[in-house]
Order: sequence, then structure tokens, then C-alpha cells
Amino acid sequence: MQLIPETAARFGVQDICDPAQNIEGGMKYLRFLLDEFQNPLLVAAAYNSGEGRIYEYGGVPPFQETVGYVAKVVNFQLGLPMPTGKRKANGIVRDMAEKNTSDAGVIAVEKTGKFVGG
Repeated sequence: MQLIPETAARFGVQDICDPAQNIEGGMKYLRFLLDEFQNPLLVAAAYNSGEGRIYEYGGVPPFQETVGYVAKVVNFQLGLPMPTGKRKANGIVRDMAEKNTSDAGVIAVEKTGKFVGG
């Protein structure tokens, strides 16, 4: 798992390169985040950007990396593909922005500059 040194120390990981310690520390951190936020979207966002950012923005922070990460986690959990940005239909390449992805149940990554959830 990816743990920054401060988080690794906080959850008892002495050797971040030791797989057993790393996974155990990472699972403790995810358990902490789930207990703290009680919302899997916020847990994914906090794991990616830090729990302080969730409080700062009152939800998923409006960072492209974090919003994209949350979308990937949720889509993976639901067994849905991530949008690729372009799609070929009947020989025509269309931009995903033209397609209403909510019909497919896919959470598309959009650059709105606003936070999600909260």
C-alpha cells in the first residue's frame, strides 16, 4: 500500500518496504478512515489526499487526482469501466462529454472545480 512516512509511523509501520508491516499498517489506516468518515467515498478521498483535506473542503476535495481516484475506486467496486475520453460509435469518434454517462452508471471524471459529497 502507499503510506507516507508520517502515516506509516502513526500506524506502527517500522519498515515500509516490509510487505506484512505495510499491508497491516495500511489496513489499520483504512479502518481508521472508515470509522472516522463512515462513507466509502470520503474514505477513498481521504486515503488519496489526507483526512485533513476532507474537513477543509467539507467533502471530496476538488483536486483532479483525488476526484479521479475516487471515481476509479467506485467504478472498480461496481465493476464498471472507466471512461477513456473518446469512444468510437458507428465509425464516429465522439467525446465522452457528449454522452450522458449517468445512463451507464459510470462516474465520469469532470473538471468542475467543485467538491463532491460532503
